[in-house]
Amino acid sequence: MITKWIGCFLFQITVNRDIAGIKRIWYTGKDMETATCLERTGRIQLIILGIDPGYAIVGWGCVRYERARFTPLDFGAVTTPAGMDFSERLERIYDELALLLAQKRPDAMAVEKLYFKNNQKTAIDVAQARGMVLLAARKAGVPLYEYTPLQVKSAVTGYGKAEKPQVMEMTRRLLGLREVPKPDDTADALAIAICHGQTGGTALKRRIVGGEIGK
Repeated sequence: MITKWIGCFLFQITVNRDIAGIKRIWYTGKDMETATCLERTGRIQLIILGIDPGYAIVGWGCVRYERARFTPLDFGAVTTPAGMDFSERLERIYDELALLLAQKRPDAMAVEKLYFKNNQKTAIDVAQARGMVLLAARKAGVPLYEYTPLQVKSAVTGYGKAEKPQVMEMTRRLLGLREVPKPDDTADALAIAICHGQTGGTALKRRIVGGEIGK
């Protein structure tokens, strides 16, 4: 275990080597909500799972971030029928997310923060579904990051007040897709994953590239 002061933050760094000689570096810091894992193999690569929470549809998108480029690995949505008992809908969301995390094995999960102005009933239901997402990440030991809609828009388009079609189109371009993924929840999840790649842990990644960490 190596402990270093970087700026005004204390980071604990654990360095391990596997049989292939790949150095895996785990970081925890007071300025981060969770830990993140980066690989140093001459390049930096992150597998990010983006989640757009909901109780009818949970959009998800898995991308690889490497050399400042994004590659879509897989994406889709978890759906629950309207006639299903709400507790069963929550159970399905948890089970599907747990399976997804086990299959994709992401280095980080990025989730959109909730923001509702009017409909409190919808907000409560979405919050409960979102809780299943957070629980699945916690149980799987996957670092969790949360971003506001403003942060997602800024990271993807460079403009925090961008309209939804603009965000979707930029997401399509950044991922090199022929069409915007459907449903919209899936496209939103991919945008959230891109947001994490653009902003989450950026300072740490710069320090790794610069050789300040992991020597």
